[in-house]
Amino acid sequence: MKRTNFFAAWCFVNMASSDNISHIGLCMEVAPTFINEFLLTESTQRRELACWFIGNISSNKEYIYELLAMGCFNPIVNLLKTGSRWWSLLKTCSWTLCHFLRHEEIDISLEILHDIENSCKHLLLKEVACDELYEILWLYYFIIKKYTVKIMLQNHISEKILEILEGSKDNDIMLLPILKVYNEFISWNVDSINIVSSMFLNNASSIFGKDQLLVKELLFLLSNITAEKNSYRGMIISNTKIMNNIIHLLTNPTLFELKKECLHIIVNLAVDPEYTQYFYNLEDLYFTILEYISHSDLEVSLLALTFVESMLKFNSFIIVQQTSTRDILETTENHPNQKISTIATSLLECYF
Repeated sequence: MKRTNFFAAWCFVNMASSDNISHIGLCMEVAPTFINEFLLTESTQRRELACWFIGNISSNKEYIYELLAMGCFNPIVNLLKTGSRWWSLLKTCSWTLCHFLRHEEIDISLEILHDIENSCKHLLLKEVACDELYEILWLYYFIIKKYTVKIMLQNHISEKILEILEGSKDNDIMLLPILKVYNEFISWNVDSINIVSSMFLNNASSIFGKDQLLVKELLFLLSNITAEKNSYRGMIISNTKIMNNIIHLLTNPTLFELKKECLHIIVNLAVDPEYTQYFYNLEDLYFTILEYISHSDLEVSLLALTFVESMLKFNSFIIVQQTSTRDILETTENHPNQKISTIATSLLECYF
């Protein structure tokens, strides 16, 4: 009878992954049974089956609040906290919890967030193959994203994630959650995370040849790192591979959102007097960015103006001899955005 019950449960797990509303409706009817007779039992197999079932349903936001009302969330957190020797169960728990935590409106207490964070850190430090940590990394990312108080990335966790990055450079699927974890920490404070090292930058440079989603996340990370004046700027600008890739993306055909992030990075570096000369010597790059002043995206136009202003402050002598800069600035004086037109007028009056 138990065996029949187990296989019947598997049928519902498969149905729960369906987009069919009537199938999901049937699954919601048996959800209390999964929670009480599977999730809350001592059987590891039954627990994992319940996590799969809840995870499949919770991928549909419409049913999350009903599942939470049935009391499924805390038992799954408790399973994660036990650090079961059944690694597949821990991965399934992590995957299921991600479905709940990814929704910003789902309210989770700070105490439970701490519990999940500590469980993630404990699991990340386990000696397992890098690709076995995929679900754990995603859960760690969603936990960091949920926090409303500033937290720091501890050195031993940072070192472990760098180790995973090193071991995953040929495994694209692992790179996205790693980059997202870094970006979440840096969004708090660039000094809260000590990741900018030779090993990180060497691994980062290899990402430019990968999927555009990964490249975008990497550029966003580099943009966040360079947004404030810090010692990391020098490490990035001295990394030839990274800078060549950023400049190549900006000056060659590619997705506009990638170009925009590249422009952010370049301007972040160019406004720093320590590194302005690096860009002043790149004539082709200057004229590419100059053209962006006329772009319809206001943020891009402002970034381009900021870049040109930095170059003029550094050494205006050569630039003022070129009619192209004057022509574009004179046209921009009539820009409908007052801030942009004011900057253009100011530059003309100051340097031309």
